[in-house]
Amino acid sequence: MKAVAYAGEGKIRVEERPRPELLEPTDAILRVTAAAVCGTDLHLVEGKMPGFEEGVILGHEFVGVVEAAGDGVRNVETGQRYVASMQTACGACRPCSRHDYRNCASFALFGMGYAFGGLGRGGPRSVPGCSPTSYG
Repeated sequence: MKAVAYAGEGKIRVEERPRPELLEPTDAILRVTAAAVCGTDLHLVEGKMPGFEEGVILGHEFVGVVEAAGDGVRNVETGQRYVASMQTACGACRPCSRHDYRNCASFALFGMGYAFGGLGRGGPRSVPGCSPTSYG
């Protein structure tokens, strides 16, 4: 699959990356169909954020279609389009049960480098609060 990756201060590149696989029963794979670049992405590329290493996949605002879901995934349908949150969490702990995902011990952010949870290499994660959408 294609991914936009950080290539050093002031540079990005499109790279070929392996397709993700379901690793846990609570994993789901979302095929991204639309993504946005925001000011945070620009700050990262400009070298204004700590912990950002070359090769990290950029992007944390995206929409897509669920291609696969593990047996433990609830309220998400394969083939349905979703808007994903940039935040990820376990979805099962006490803070998550109160929708307080930022206090989850597994909290991380997509496209933000290792200082923010290490999701920049494209590994699958639970994304609580995904919302179905009728977008395009």
